[in-house]
Amino acid sequence: MHQVCVQTIYVTDLKRAVNFYEAGLGYEIEAEYGDYIVQLKTEGITLILQEVQGDDSIPSEPKTVLAFQTDDILGSITTLKASGARILHNEPQPCPVGRYVTFEDPTGIMHELLEFCKG
Repeated sequence: MHQVCVQTIYVTDLKRAVNFYEAGLGYEIEAEYGDYIVQLKTEGITLILQEVQGDDSIPSEPKTVLAFQTDDILGSITTLKASGARILHNEPQPCPVGRYVTFEDPTGIMHELLEFCKG
């Protein structure tokens, strides 16, 4: 079973979103990855705010996406395809903590598979 490891909230305005999650919900920033990704401090599943950029590697509109952890992203892609998922990348994409691939389940809901860096 692939465990849910990250909840990414794609937003149109990262600064506004950070202000809301800090002031409105009491979160603190744990880490920042460049200008467009903020990790919030949590005691459970990692919570990421990421500003949409309109490229092919991330959603182009605001939405929430679950990331499922895998130790074998290529094998998991094969399994997902065989189960009816539509893979949205030709190959795994790099990210600050490893690599990922975005997919849609058979009903069209978008998720990500995440393989953390080894070592």
